Amino acid sequence: RSGGYLDPTQAYHGHDSYTKQTHELRVASPSTDRLRLVAGLFFQRQTDRIVADYVIPGLAGIPNSPAVPKAGDDIFATRAYRVDRDYAAFIDGSYDITPNLTLSGGIRAFIANNTFVGFSGFASAVTQPNCIAVSASDRVCNNFNKKAVQSGETHRANLTWRIDPERLVYVTYSTGYRPGGNNRRPGINPYQPDTLDNYEFGFKTTWFDRKLRLNGAVFYEKWKKLQYGLSPVGSAGVTNIYNAGDARVYGVEADAGLKL
Repeated sequence: RSGGYLDPTQAYHGHDSYTKQTHELRVASPSTDRLRLVAGLFFQRQTDRIVADYVIPGLAGIPNSPAVPKAGDDIFATRAYRVDRDYAAFIDGSYDITPNLTLSGGIRAFIANNTFVGFSGFASAVTQPNCIAVSASDRVCNNFNKKAVQSGETHRANLTWRIDPERLVYVTYSTGYRPGGNNRRPGINPYQPDTLDNYEFGFKTTWFDRKLRLNGAVFYEKWKKLQYGLSPVGSAGVTNIYNAGDARVYGVEADAGLKL
């Protein structure tokens, strides 16, 4: 056929080795005080060692082989190492304006430091100018070595009115932040953080001696620089992450439970 055929002897092997360590120091004032505070420090380190083999058995043994050097019979190979480091400091507080009215808020400042180094591509990538020889036994060179360092803060403010022991209403303003990172393909820039501003009004109630639970909320969100994954034509199936633009979210939610 003009379209060729798929060779059933071809195979794919993928392997990821993950590590993760998290440390947090937290101090808190007595929960019975009118003014309550929680503060702390946070550190997290995550790694991912990536091995991906697209194998055609016997490929390395043919003359002028297109096999990736140091990768056996691979027509396409990935050997990469990713490290994500997160540092943060935070403080959160609540103050009872009256016994039934509480104002709370908090702020979290952080730094994200991400690195991504290794090789991914066909044998032709080895001869490209950006392929740097390394001593690693599992790859002949690095064709990407990227670093993304970002910092920011998130915060929130909340006012809660407890109408009675069974019912409360609240209003909240909060922000969200998702760190950016590095794209694997050479020539593709790191992607930037995306952020969220959330405005919400809601209620939490129980009725009929707590047999019926009814909660609900309305919210509006502003999402900036949203992250979007895409595999463009010519990318060999590798997904790139881009900042696609801004979005707005309008929502209503509710949940109910009945105890029989």
